[in-house]
Amino acid sequence: MNFVKRNDFNGSSKLGDVPAERVACLPQIRFRALQFVDRQDLVQLHQQCFPVNYESQFYDKSVDGRLWSCAAVTPADDAAMPHSPRPNASYLSQFCATSMPSTNGSLGCWSPTGGLAREQLAAVIISQISPQEEFEDVVLEDRDPSHQVAYICTLGVFPAFRKHGLASRLLDALIKHVESEQSVKALVLHVLTTNEVALRFYELNGFQRLKLLPNFYTIGGRPCDAYLYARHFHGGKPVATVLQRVLAVLRAPLDVLCTRMLCQLRSLSLLRWAASPFGGGGNGGLDSDDDDDRHPCLPSSAASSS
Repeated sequence: MNFVKRNDFNGSSKLGDVPAERVACLPQIRFRALQFVDRQDLVQLHQQCFPVNYESQFYDKSVDGRLWSCAAVTPADDAAMPHSPRPNASYLSQFCATSMPSTNGSLGCWSPTGGLAREQLAAVIISQISPQEEFEDVVLEDRDPSHQVAYICTLGVFPAFRKHGLASRLLDALIKHVESEQSVKALVLHVLTTNEVALRFYELNGFQRLKLLPNFYTIGGRPCDAYLYARHFHGGKPVATVLQRVLAVLRAPLDVLCTRMLCQLRSLSLLRWAASPFGGGGNGGLDSDDDDDRHPCLPSSAASSS
């Protein structure tokens, strides 16, 4: 079976190899912020990819710029073609290299087809930056009111455009945005405990599991658990767990004890060296009055005392 490397696309994907015959040919792609014309596609993507119902207000905020977004779009007359060759990095770089949205939400470059033709949404990431007090206490150790937390509302890819690293590219765009905001100390999200693909994706991208949230979602009329994940920036740290606090308390006296034991062992080694024939304490010892003849490994204090 012929395999292709996921990192052939963007150099940063960590999800392993994918069989080439399972990879669709990715059409012309560019990255930009969501627009009003994307609303219908955005609703359709969430209905297909997520088991949770979103309110109409969420879609309004996403397309009018009140929520940060980065969308991967393709010309509407283009389509992913299954069982066709997978484009390499040089092909995609023609369309994606300079097309990330800026931090102020401005649009990137158009694809080589040009014009204002209708575009189809392929994938999207949506985020909101809020004061840290709106999040669980475990997210940040420092309760500075000026600190903020970025929340990943959704990250989804239409099935026809998967296996091309688009999720990684979109997450990278959000991370760059967070890195440009010094007040943002953490990037967080909630993931269903049963969504093993998403759990592995975020863990491989540096996110840490902080907390289990029982009955966080209601899906199909039944409660479902979720995990809280976070990745910290600009010196932000999560609240230490009970085990970490206990280990920190025990570590201080252990460090002092280990330091004292090392000092005693070093002193004992020096005394044994001084009493040996090579240390000046035996018949074959060197003349302690002759500084030039001291053993090169023996400290001057130990040599003079012999």
